[in-house]
Amino acid sequence: MRTAVALLVVVCAQRASGEEACAADFPSVDISPFLVPDDSPLASARDATAAAWDHAMREWGFARVTGDGVPPDAFAPFRAAALDFFDEPLERKRAYSDPSGRYGPEGYTSLGVESVGRTSAGALGGEGAGAQPDLVENVALRGRPPASIDDLASRPRFPPTLFPSAGEHWAAMDMLHGAILRMTARALGVPDELFEGAYRGTQANALRLAHYPAVPGGVDSLPAGQARYGAHTDYQVCPVCVSVRRRPPLPHPTPRCPQPPLPP
Repeated sequence: MRTAVALLVVVCAQRASGEEACAADFPSVDISPFLVPDDSPLASARDATAAAWDHAMREWGFARVTGDGVPPDAFAPFRAAALDFFDEPLERKRAYSDPSGRYGPEGYTSLGVESVGRTSAGALGGEGAGAQPDLVENVALRGRPPASIDDLASRPRFPPTLFPSAGEHWAAMDMLHGAILRMTARALGVPDELFEGAYRGTQANALRLAHYPAVPGGVDSLPAGQARYGAHTDYQVCPVCVSVRRRPPLPHPTPRCPQPPLPP
């Protein structure tokens, strides 16, 4: 069984008591005004869109995104190539690992190395310092993916089977990423290009593929403190999730929706 990593999809489900876990007014934000040229009539809606985004983040902490401009099948080729890579024997995958063996540089990181729990608030000397390694393997692609076969040759840690679908996926996510950064800046009352400009032409952006292999006996069989992906502190602007399974991914609990369960 493979767990797919996810465009901000949230579920309004039922608690065990039958009480609705998420209110019917769960926020949905159409971000298309930030994906059109400045001279488009639709651009006049940017202030209203930014205000809706601001309200959603302040009141809920998450939102359903629409008008994202990403084709429904945009993820399929890259996802297929990634799953094929993770199905390879371990030694073949390790050929693309950084010599340090740690997570961070471009390349493959094997199961049991990364521990995001150690990034949690107060982790240094606190509870997070001894967090167990996560049951995840991943490939980190630093900066924009190779644009050609010649470019690919200069990236020895970049699995060639991910070319060219990684570039196509990157282009779709780069467009979405820019729109969210511009919208967030507008919501905060700062120049639209403030955050987006900080990422252009740098290695700050990365494409990361995380694969969670099946756990024999199920997750309930894991020892105490062991997790697929531990509780952690995110330093990015906003995690963006897309459901590629029949059931949407579970959102993080917030004060407005403290225990949103998965629907049947």
